[in-house]
Amino acid sequence: MELIIFPPALNCPSASPYSMKAELLLRMAKVDYKAVRGSNPGKGPNGKLPYLIDDGKEIADSYFIYQHIKQKFNVDLDGHLTGQQLATSLAFTRLCEDHLYWCNVYARWVDPEFNHHVEVFFKPIPWGIRQIVTKKSRKSATSAVYHHGIGRHSKEKIYQLGCDDISAIAAQLGEDEFFLGDRVSSVDAIIYGVLASVIYPDIDTPMRVFAKEFENIRAYLGRIEDEFDYAPPLK
Repeated sequence: MELIIFPPALNCPSASPYSMKAELLLRMAKVDYKAVRGSNPGKGPNGKLPYLIDDGKEIADSYFIYQHIKQKFNVDLDGHLTGQQLATSLAFTRLCEDHLYWCNVYARWVDPEFNHHVEVFFKPIPWGIRQIVTKKSRKSATSAVYHHGIGRHSKEKIYQLGCDDISAIAAQLGEDEFFLGDRVSSVDAIIYGVLASVIYPDIDTPMRVFAKEFENIRAYLGRIEDEFDYAPPLK
């Protein structure tokens, strides 16, 4: 199987939390795969990365990638969870993917204090074209964040919302080894991906500064990396 993901960037194993999520799910499930670093999401079946290629079939979206390996290999990372824990898992997945992720998109792509860092994604493109592509990408991200709803708030409120999400993650994690206890579950993949994309880039957004105050979050990220041999290229 081939997993098509964004390459490492900004001190993270991948530029995308969803790519990190998908790769961690495969590692957690102990499934053999080949990671293929791509940079053109338009080639994917949904026009996005990540996607999985298995026996010629393309499976888009980290959620459906997990459903595919779960069915094919009869592996269930959540089989030990109670009904209440499964509900918590779903709620925090939505918090990460549909809320905190967008707060970080605003920080990385829209906020002029930090958005110059995204130029690293376009280094392979010749200089003149690179400027055009970078400007177009920022404009597209600004529109996406606005239509999501997050971008309609002030800068201060957006970061407040993101910090509230991080605080909730830290509170739920507590002193547990993994997010829902002493055993890993599928939610750990997206929790890691989103937190890593906030904390590891050398971009001191208010969310990064806030998140680094939580010792349990820092220890949790290291634990995931040690357990699944998934350390970022730099720290």
